[in-house]
Amino acid sequence: MYNYTAKDIKVVSQIASHILHLATINVGNLESGFLTGNQINDIAKDDAMNYAQNAQNILVQVVDQIDRTANGQEIPDDETSPLSQYIFDRFVEIAYKVISDPDGEVDTRIHVPEAFGYYEIDIPEYLQLKLTNVVKNIAIIYRKVMQYITDNGFKKEPVPVWMYGLFFGFASVALRFVLEMDFDDTSEMDRYLYED
Repeated sequence: MYNYTAKDIKVVSQIASHILHLATINVGNLESGFLTGNQINDIAKDDAMNYAQNAQNILVQVVDQIDRTANGQEIPDDETSPLSQYIFDRFVEIAYKVISDPDGEVDTRIHVPEAFGYYEIDIPEYLQLKLTNVVKNIAIIYRKVMQYITDNGFKKEPVPVWMYGLFFGFASVALRFVLEMDFDDTSEMDRYLYED
């Protein structure tokens, strides 16, 4: 397992913060922003801390596995792109389950090969449609953050540093997305089903 230094944590924080910035609607990023800052759902402080701790543990293991598999080779963007989307989708699922049923069982396993195939998250279909509607935004954010990582020399850092920042940023955006999601709003599904 990689031993993160204070400098590494700073890089991770910069990357994750940049992703959150790109995902939040503002004048500078109308193309990628989809988070409004309007939180609809509540999450208990303990549940939020558990989510963050689980995210950290899961992502450190995933990044370590990817780093060991790469064995010192550069990891191409066409591999980190589907992984980023998968991390976002999977953490939307985890956050939804933590918020909608705080006492329920939540499967927090991440299966890296699923990122390169079809993975359907286990949330109601009308909420899956809300997720589908932001896939384009996630792709734009991914492209912009990879440019940010390159421009700032973060790709020269060890893989566990920049990749952990990338994935933790998407896991953080997933939680905020679910906190803003109206679990009772089926309007997008209604439009999808009943539009001519």
